[in-house]
Amino acid sequence: VERLVNLYTKTPNCRVLDPFMGTGVTLDVAGEANRWAKGIDNNPLACLITEVKLNRNIKSVDVLNSVNFVLKNLSKLNINKLTKK
Repeated sequence: VERLVNLYTKTPNCRVLDPFMGTGVTLDVAGEANRWAKGIDNNPLACLITEVKLNRNIKSVDVLNSVNFVLKNLSKLNINKLTKK
């Protein structure tokens, strides 16, 4: 990912968009390379993981609020569809 960020964003402060950010690896690498990065994901758990990973100064109450949000919205994820063989 680091190689691709550096290959396609030649100068610092270039923008990186990750429309399927998952756990935020691309956003983390882009930030380390001084690139502006924005990620999008429709999975609330992935958003929570990324938020915790990237925000070094996050407060525990913010994590708890995010966990509560994820738990309330778990029913929107079709877990059965994801786990069926």
